[in-house]
Amino acid sequence: TPPWIQGEEPLPRHDFWGHEHCFEFQNVEKLWDDCRAVFSARTRDDDAAYSQGITYFLPSQMKPRCALEAMVQTIFQQHTLSLEEGCMIPEQSGAEWWTLVLDEAEDEAQPTVKQQPSSEPNGNNEEEEEVEGDEVGLHFDADYGLEDQAPNLLLHPRVATVTYLTATGAPTIVLDRRSPPPSDVEKKSLQGPVSKAWLSHPKLGK
Repeated sequence: TPPWIQGEEPLPRHDFWGHEHCFEFQNVEKLWDDCRAVFSARTRDDDAAYSQGITYFLPSQMKPRCALEAMVQTIFQQHTLSLEEGCMIPEQSGAEWWTLVLDEAEDEAQPTVKQQPSSEPNGNNEEEEEVEGDEVGLHFDADYGLEDQAPNLLLHPRVATVTYLTATGAPTIVLDRRSPPPSDVEKKSLQGPVSKAWLSHPKLGK
């Protein structure tokens, strides 16, 4: 199977990239049920920095235990199969993932799978997703478990992905803005205009 993305290595190869035909589902309703079962993000408390939730980690050499993990593994492999030997240490690599199910109050499930290939296992982390109704707050994908141990240090994944399991719902926006360095405790570097952004509209299998 050829890689979804063609280009120079190593990762990341593009600032932003979208593919509308990554998956063809035989029974997407079953995946919706699985997404609901593992969905755990909750609205951020007023006195908390991030919302609460659980993430999952799939080591690159581990056999998937369910359909969601099989999809996560496929995404990880497609982004790494063309890497030159020595660019990745399989024993120390894998993908952190979680699901978002929106509009449940209206009984209209709109699941997505968020994933970030990582070089270190990092399960059961707090999430920065701020879910209020059908909204997800602006955030950086990062190892927030590490930030608990090293305040203001954000370690980001090499690649972050969103997989849509529906064709409805609000689009995903990505802003061209670096995360604050550890020395910027007050996050002043986030101020000012954003010159570039990307918008991704939901589509089943994208």
